[in-house]
Amino acid sequence: MSRLLARHWFLAGLALVIGGGLFLGAPLAESFQTPETRQITESAARWLTAVILFLTAITLPGNRLAAAAQAPRSVLWATLVNFVVLPLLAWPLSQCQAHADYRLGIVITASVPSTMASAAVWTRRAGGNDAIALLVTILTNGLCFLITPLWLSFLVGSTVGLDTRRLILDLVICALLPIALGQGLRRLPGPGAFADRHQLRISFCAQICILGVVFGSALRAGPQFATSWQSQGISTLIGLVLSMSGLHLAALALAWWGGKSVGLSQEDRLAAAFSGSQKTLPIGVYLASRMAAQGASGLVIFPVLIYHVAQLFIDSLATEFFRNRTVPESNRESP
Repeated sequence: MSRLLARHWFLAGLALVIGGGLFLGAPLAESFQTPETRQITESAARWLTAVILFLTAITLPGNRLAAAAQAPRSVLWATLVNFVVLPLLAWPLSQCQAHADYRLGIVITASVPSTMASAAVWTRRAGGNDAIALLVTILTNGLCFLITPLWLSFLVGSTVGLDTRRLILDLVICALLPIALGQGLRRLPGPGAFADRHQLRISFCAQICILGVVFGSALRAGPQFATSWQSQGISTLIGLVLSMSGLHLAALALAWWGGKSVGLSQEDRLAAAFSGSQKTLPIGVYLASRMAAQGASGLVIFPVLIYHVAQLFIDSLATEFFRNRTVPESNRESP
């Protein structure tokens, strides 16, 4: 049991902070309705997101990115799936949801960039080209300040009154600049060596910050979740879980099989499958929190969280499936 918790502590932490936040959210509902509290929580989410992305970016190795850039077809295919195909798949799926905030949350989930860490990890463990996954990660996160607001404006801007220019500025501040600063410092001998020596500790700090952002969002969602549960029951939530899991599976399969059609090697197809289908949690939670602060209910965060948990479970199984077929047993790393 202790080994299982050590390996999956982040998932256990997510379950704890989500459950605790929802439970405490109803008694504290009045505290989150004041303009001052909303401003504080939104500012905290913005700065925590910036810290998370900075800590993650400074631990991303960039020495293999030049080689990956020489194979742009793989990177472009994964980016196309992540930033174009997934939002197009998510839009009709969102219209099938009974709750308006679930519909908004699905669009937010599909519009954010690829995950900052796990795509390269899964790719490497499955025997794929993790340099491709790293480059897709940096490219999509670097462009999210522009692409994500455009998708949100196009798909839901008319229904939520989205201020696209303000959103672009916010993402420049809390996403683009921290990533650029982290990668820039990593190229310096001192900070780069420090990040390599303390990579696990830095990653741990980033994950703790993620749990903090999720807890704040769950607190805000508590009252609405209780009301939604009483009015719509468990069937709506089960439908959302199935929808987000199916969306990730569809993107994973499309990136894998489509990669074969565009002539990618198996190693590059693995990188495209994982990096093209995964979505980052910090930016998704930040955008959901921002929407909640501007009038949406806290339920908007649930599609973001469910997609992230689904991709962790699904991709861990997919990794083992491909790993047993592509990596010689003598070269397999322990989990």
